[in-house]
Amino acid sequence: MIPFGLGTIFGDLRRKLFHRNENYENMAWLITALDNYRAGKRVKDSSLREKARLVRSKFRVPSLNDIRNDIDAIKAVAEKRNPKMKFYANLMITLQFLIKQGLAIFLLLSFITLLTFKSFFTTEQMRWVVYGIVFAAVAVAWLRWYIRDKIMRIYAEHQDEYRKNQLNIRGFVQELINTMREDIKKEGENPKKYKMVLYFKDYENIKIIKFPNWWRYYYVAIVDTD
Repeated sequence: MIPFGLGTIFGDLRRKLFHRNENYENMAWLITALDNYRAGKRVKDSSLREKARLVRSKFRVPSLNDIRNDIDAIKAVAEKRNPKMKFYANLMITLQFLIKQGLAIFLLLSFITLLTFKSFFTTEQMRWVVYGIVFAAVAVAWLRWYIRDKIMRIYAEHQDEYRKNQLNIRGFVQELINTMREDIKKEGENPKKYKMVLYFKDYENIKIIKFPNWWRYYYVAIVDTD
């Protein structure tokens, strides 16, 4: 199971506030994660398995085991070319987790302060807390960019070695997109609520709403129900 934490609390609040369907959110998350694998980005294996389990409990989709060998093959390419790649990948996942938890804690303390009119810090302490958060955010953002760039360069240089595996994952993702599209159409849901961060746009039944630019590497897409 995914560990319970402040990120989970804020996720539930956001879902209720914007009237989002948890099942579609899980599907969009899984589509994003598997597409990102094609570009060399990773997520925690435990999170991937849990999301896949939740999706299969609500939708008729293939098992993640169908592409497990393809996922492992892609992961092995970079680790074979650069022994430090596993360390980089794990460090990036850890940084992503710390950023989310740190932001959640800060927002929770700010929310409590607004409700109770009682600050946990003096004005001077709050100033240094803000300085610390800004400095840490900049440092972590730079480190994440450096690691991500290093990982994706290695995958780009050796993509011919795993092209077949990448196409197998693409086919799996396409099935998820098709299933999500048909269900959203049937339920009359708004697909704009469920955005997907994609590094590839070679899928059918998606609509690109944001394109890569000088600071964004990826596409932002939604399921096209037209």
